[in-house]
Amino acid sequence: MEMKSDIAGKHQDKMFHKIYIQRYNKVSILFTDICGFTTLSDQCTAEELVRLLSELFARFDRLANEHSCLRIKLLGDCYYCVSGVPEPRANHAHCCVEMGLDMIEAIALVREVTGVNVNMRVGIHSGRVHCSTGSPKVAI
Repeated sequence: MEMKSDIAGKHQDKMFHKIYIQRYNKVSILFTDICGFTTLSDQCTAEELVRLLSELFARFDRLANEHSCLRIKLLGDCYYCVSGVPEPRANHAHCCVEMGLDMIEAIALVREVTGVNVNMRVGIHSGRVHCSTGSPKVAI
């Protein structure tokens, strides 16, 4: 039982890291997903796919700034942004709807410029959210 006492003597309760949670009552989240991305990735070279996503997401970032939205995540072919966080906005839903409509135009333009038949689904959720970070200085 020598090993058991060695382990018991070294045990310390420590939290991995603190999580800071902030609640926002009036927020809209816009999320997109490329339709048929797996099939599209089979039809394009890696270079074409990276160029397509870079072009598309760069345009989306510019639109987010124009429409008082904040990109919160890129996950593969998915783009997520929010309005109403960290600064509350009474028109958060309107900002996301306008962003979504402009994204449809951006997708059409990227399709024309790249020659790749790309299309996306766009969705919006409005309501209450809880945001968490590892730092009290970061809102999202």
